[in-house]
Amino acid sequence: MKRIVTSILSMVIVLSLALPASASDMQVNASDYISSYSASIEADGGGDITIYFDIVGIGCMDQIGATEIYLYEKNGTLTKLVATYSYTDSAYADAMMGYDVYWKMGNVSYDGISGREYYARVYYISGVNGGSDTRSQLTKTITA
Repeated sequence: MKRIVTSILSMVIVLSLALPASASDMQVNASDYISSYSASIEADGGGDITIYFDIVGIGCMDQIGATEIYLYEKNGTLTKLVATYSYTDSAYADAMMGYDVYWKMGNVSYDGISGREYYARVYYISGVNGGSDTRSQLTKTITA
C-alpha cells in the first residue's frame, strides 16, 4: 500500500512540475536518466532576476539537479557573463542539487540593472547506480 501511495504521489508531483513550463521550454524523454527538464528566467522588477529550473529523473536518482547556472547580460552588442552559480558552493548546494529523490526544482536570484537584457544557461545532471547523464539548456532573453 505504501508503495502505491508513493507512486501516485510521485506521479502527481511530476505532472504538476510539467504544467507550468511551456512546451517549447520543456525537454521530454531526454535520456536513460532524465525524463524531462526545463529552465526559465523572469524579471521580478527593479532589476531583480530569478532563474528557475526543474529536472525529473527516470526514477529515484542518487543525484539530480543543476550543476551550474551561468547568467549573461546583454547591453547593446556586448554580452558578458555576470554571475555563476554552482552546486559545489555551499550557498547554492541545497537550492541546486537533490540526492535520493525523483526530481529537483530550484531557483537562484540576481540583482541586475533595470533595462538590461539577461539570459541563462543551466547545466543539469541525473545519475543512479554509477551511471549518469548531463544536459544544458538556454533560457529565453528577458529585460530586467
